[in-house]
Amino acid sequence: MKLIIKQIWSIEKKLTALTVVLILTMALVPVATHAAAWHRGTPTVLRGNWKSNARKEATAKGTATIYYTLSFSKTSLANSATINNKTLRFKIHQVDYQKIRKGTYLIQTQLSNQPASVITVKKTSKNKIIVGNGAKNTNRQSYYKIGH
Repeated sequence: MKLIIKQIWSIEKKLTALTVVLILTMALVPVATHAAAWHRGTPTVLRGNWKSNARKEATAKGTATIYYTLSFSKTSLANSATINNKTLRFKIHQVDYQKIRKGTYLIQTQLSNQPASVITVKKTSKNKIIVGNGAKNTNRQSYYKIGH
């Protein structure tokens, strides 16, 4: 029983650390300035649920299977991280977007009492998007449509 409690505690600590990393990443990425207008909400073509490929990572207790999910609704963006079937969900309101070229958008999010942050989202096909940090599109990761 103690081993199970220790494993759950370890997963909770990892999820807390991941949440802090996600919040800091989004809070510290500078907002891009472009001549195009910002629009309230999210682009229709991005709406829905998107999931990254699962990957295995080594931990102190063995290996963990990790994947990320993005959910775009009309007015908000939610993301989650799933580690060994334990999910941590984080929702962001006040989402704005700017189209920078065909199929590529800047998504600006606002956390309470934090400066705005930006991610770049490029829709490469009906079932795939590539998401990067900031207007410079760094640390890109592919996501695939869930429930076509």
